[in-house]
Amino acid sequence: KIQLLDPLTKREQETLEWMAKGFSSKAIGKYMFISQKTVELHRYNVLSKLGALNGVNAIYNACKLGLI
Repeated sequence: KIQLLDPLTKREQETLEWMAKGFSSKAIGKYMFISQKTVELHRYNVLSKLGALNGVNAIYNACKLGLI
């Protein structure tokens, strides 16, 4: 069963939504007006909280949970 380990922050949720649209960390950073490193930190947190091995798995889990 898929479950969210901790709630996503607003910025993590926003990062997840950009990930689901297929954007790279660099592109996400430009749209969110943050550095690529910060995006990568958000991506890491999203993957951890969703118990995902990679971005595709995170998006799949998020869809199952109704987050996106």
